[in-house]
Amino acid sequence: MEKKDFNITLDGNLLTISSSREQHEEDPQENYSRSEFSYQSFRRSFQLPKDIGG
Repeated sequence: MEKKDFNITLDGNLLTISSSREQHEEDPQENYSRSEFSYQSFRRSFQLPKDIGG
């Protein structure tokens, strides 16, 4: 994963880090076709002290 794949938000003192990534691969052949899909996602939230950044 790269830096651009992450989403970071701060709402009051709730810090949320999330990411989702989708990958699709196709391999067409003369007699058949192969497709693979992959999806990854996560989300974590952290309650920060109220006096942070103050």
